[in-house]
Amino acid sequence: MATRTTPQASTSAQAEAHPESALDAAIKAARLASPVIEGPHGSRHILVPEGFRLEAAHDPHALPPHIIKTAVVVDQRASLSAYVNRFSDVRSILIADYDAGSIKAVLDWHFDNQVVDGGSLDPQPREHSCTLKLRPSEEFKRWAEMENAFHGQAEFAAFLEKTLST
Repeated sequence: MATRTTPQASTSAQAEAHPESALDAAIKAARLASPVIEGPHGSRHILVPEGFRLEAAHDPHALPPHIIKTAVVVDQRASLSAYVNRFSDVRSILIADYDAGSIKAVLDWHFDNQVVDGGSLDPQPREHSCTLKLRPSEEFKRWAEMENAFHGQAEFAAFLEKTLST
């Protein structure tokens, strides 16, 4: 006489061989292989193996999502002054580059070591700046053309006379 197995008397080996359990095992393996999930606005979460609960993963060095990231370039002093007056705080700094002919305001620089209340020496993002790109005047352009060459006294005097008369 042959023995028959009924569906109610299935063994655990047969349950693991079921296609749904194989799919569940594959999904669990995929979650373990890549546990970090990127969310909106740079948020990150990690699937923890105990029942795969989702926990927030905070990066202490990540920039806050509301940080201003822009580099404005202006060509007038008044524009630089207006922009800096609007966005500056105790971290702001002006940097002049004479060779490049520019003045740069970095509005989210580091706190200086004299700040007592509300500041620290922690690095700041340095992502928000405004640069005044100076344009050379006509007189400066003429002088630059004459600069790296030897000229006779009469020629140089004529150049000065022409430059001063305009």
